[in-house]
Amino acid sequence: MYQRGYTIRNDYYTGENYANCLLFKTKKEGISAEETIYLQFSSKKIYSEIIDLLLTEIKKSEIDYWMYATLSTSYYVIGDNENHKKYEKLFLTHLSANWEKETYFENLDLIKSCLPSE
Repeated sequence: MYQRGYTIRNDYYTGENYANCLLFKTKKEGISAEETIYLQFSSKKIYSEIIDLLLTEIKKSEIDYWMYATLSTSYYVIGDNENHKKYEKLFLTHLSANWEKETYFENLDLIKSCLPSE
């Protein structure tokens, strides 16, 4: 359903949910090594598309600080640590409640657990 939503809406929110689902599926019991690689590759492709979508939105001045969290996570997944840290810092400076920070780091930890160890 997230794939369909992302295809129809082409927005970062449904895209992030779709990419996360692909990564989380790698932890499902019985997934083959080939399928795990495919799911990881597919999620990175979606995260790259999300980055492009968000950078376009930011250029239009349509900024929501959650965009920074999504950019940070997306850059982390594709291996761009410099931009990951840049957007994480921007997100953390715009928070209005502690639960937002906790949610961001919990999600990032889940995502990290689905990526291959370096």
